[in-house]
Amino acid sequence: MAPSLDGHVFKRLDNLVERSRIFPNEPIDRKIYRILCDPDLLEFAYNNIKSKPGNMTPGISPETLDGMAKDTLTQIARSLEDESFQFKPGRRI
Repeated sequence: MAPSLDGHVFKRLDNLVERSRIFPNEPIDRKIYRILCDPDLLEFAYNNIKSKPGNMTPGISPETLDGMAKDTLTQIARSLEDESFQFKPGRRI
């Protein structure tokens, strides 16, 4: 994965990928949702999409991905953990 953001989450993801390659027919026995709730993974994902064209275009609300703070990612991670996260509506074209 990304050496710039090293941490336990990325090691766990690498382990999951490797296990899936070695045992392609076995069910995934890792707690994937727990990995998805980690703020480090959310930061990694944010850094991968923030500079894509269109991500700075406001949708229904005036909010964009520009300048999302670490605190915001931590709040999103918490709301994912307690299952209170709600997607905001998107604009249809």
